[in-house]
Amino acid sequence: QPSSPDDTPKNHYAAGLKLLDDKDPLKPEAEFTRAVSLDKRLPYGHAGRAALALNRKLYPQALKEAGRAVRCDSTFADAFFTLGRAYMGQGKRGWFENAESSFKRLLAMEPEGGRALFSLGEACLAAYRFEEARSYFEKAAAGKSGYA
Repeated sequence: QPSSPDDTPKNHYAAGLKLLDDKDPLKPEAEFTRAVSLDKRLPYGHAGRAALALNRKLYPQALKEAGRAVRCDSTFADAFFTLGRAYMGQGKRGWFENAESSFKRLLAMEPEGGRALFSLGEACLAAYRFEEARSYFEKAAAGKSGYA
């Protein structure tokens, strides 16, 4: 049970994301675990665990957790971002199509969001699709996001 009004999965997810680059990897893990323990039907804890696994280059685990987050809420943009990144990192057969699909879903949710365009550009670049990559990077640069 929540111990206070601020003890929510969303708050623990946000706190965990801020701690991802902390020297102590147990801190963000504790936040994401608490988010899941409060409500495993919400995507926050799973998406956080996926981001942590991605940060540690544990791609199969990142795919598993990001998939759980997507199943919990198919409108949670961060889950699609992490899912696409995990496909890129894993690099197994079909990675480009899966990553592209995830990033395009993200783009549909965030039409003005630069992270989807930039990530699509990076995926195309990694797949040696240089003209497509250039197009996505130009669109990201023309936007008003932090990716410009």
